[in-house]
Amino acid sequence: MRDLELENRNLKQKIADLEVQLTRLGKELLQYRTHELLATGMRGEMLVSKLVNGRITAYAIGHDIKTADGTLLEVKRSKLHLWDKRSGSTKWQWAKLLGESGKKKYDYAILVGDADPRYAKSYKDPDSSWVIFCVPFERLNEVTTPGQRVDYRHIQISTNPIGTRRILTRTLFEQYQVSMRDLGERFGL
Repeated sequence: MRDLELENRNLKQKIADLEVQLTRLGKELLQYRTHELLATGMRGEMLVSKLVNGRITAYAIGHDIKTADGTLLEVKRSKLHLWDKRSGSTKWQWAKLLGESGKKKYDYAILVGDADPRYAKSYKDPDSSWVIFCVPFERLNEVTTPGQRVDYRHIQISTNPIGTRRILTRTLFEQYQVSMRDLGERFGL
């Protein structure tokens, strides 16, 4: 009988501990759902960290991922955004590539955009759910434009790589688009 009472007390304590943990996780989930931008960025970081076998760093450290060889990566992710209602054209947009203060320093910006299925055959990874660009830090000024503040450098490009007249869009697709395999081979083990 004593063994059952002891086991019952232990089980009640485990249940209480699990209820506390469930409450905490529920609050975290609510926070991620209410902060879609944060959640979107984290999904990009998780994808890239797996591809390059890198380590996600602490928040606000100046870069998002450190690879095994010490390369510092800043990851930005974009959903598809409607650019023009009449034509149905879509775009990706990545903001604050130099951070809130404009002082971030890293080796590469990894831009991840949700693939537009209409143009999948024109992307380097036609079967992927994402289109990825790998831009060296020292080339960011060539492919970004000033945001609300000069140091808020951002990128806004069409998801259609074919026939674009915008130099910025062509430059990113022609010089900096990489496949998931390319990214893994460049920075992974």
